[in-house]
Amino acid sequence: MSRIVSLLPSATEIVYALGLGDRLVGVSHSCDYPREVRGKPVFTRPRFAPEGLSSGEIDAAVRDALRRFGSVYQVDAEGLAAAQPDLILTQGVCEVCAVPTRDAEAVALRLPSCPTVLTLDAHDIAGVLDTIRAVGRAAWAIIKDVRDQFREDPGIMAGTSKPDYARSVDIVTRSALREMVVPGLLAVATPVSVGLFFRFVRITPGLLPGEPLGGTLMVGTIVGVLMALVLNTGGGAWDNAKKFIEAGNLGGKGSPTHKAAVVGDTVGDPFKDTAGPSLHILVKLLSTITLVIAPLLI
Repeated sequence: MSRIVSLLPSATEIVYALGLGDRLVGVSHSCDYPREVRGKPVFTRPRFAPEGLSSGEIDAAVRDALRRFGSVYQVDAEGLAAAQPDLILTQGVCEVCAVPTRDAEAVALRLPSCPTVLTLDAHDIAGVLDTIRAVGRAAWAIIKDVRDQFREDPGIMAGTSKPDYARSVDIVTRSALREMVVPGLLAVATPVSVGLFFRFVRITPGLLPGEPLGGTLMVGTIVGVLMALVLNTGGGAWDNAKKFIEAGNLGGKGSPTHKAAVVGDTVGDPFKDTAGPSLHILVKLLSTITLVIAPLLI
């Protein structure tokens, strides 16, 4: 059956919410909810011990780790090899929040199980919901393929033949590409459609074609920056509140306060790890597309 490793706390919670917790064979060091994951093998650790460090010292340690290694976290390649995962969940928009995609992919390429790396990169709140649905679709597609292979080739269970790993890789790769079509087209098509529409349709006399596009870029930038700040700081506050309580404050682990904080962190993790940082990318993309089509509006 499909074996999943989650290197992102929010992805771990999504896996359990989808009823796939029994297929989770490993997590990252920061995954501690739901309670069942605390006994799972841990395949990551930070490159420095944050205990006892001030916020300034942690910031300096993070900068040093990024400068020396390009990553704040270490991945246990030997542990992952022993777990034989089919699917690894991670993220690619925040270098210090969790294991980045490039590190997960570098390890996955060396694993004999040839796992697929699924990156959760939401670009807005709707994207967070789409990310949850994407995990479910990809995981269930792999589960169905594994079941089909067992049924089609009894030799897999007997150990006399090997499964077709390429089929599972193809399923998740196609799924990932398919999920990115709509948000990618939306980000590219919006400035293009606004610019070309007002280039050929003059609604207000004297209105230059580039002015509506400039307004679109201005509003998109303002809203994107403000929304990103809300998501980043709000998600970080939820996450830090849970860690503060788990350190023994306000009742500690298992208390009603901790349960409430876990609910908040369930929303906070995708806010700060994926949705918030990715809005910066969206703002840059809007600016780039606007500059590219600017000559067409003159």
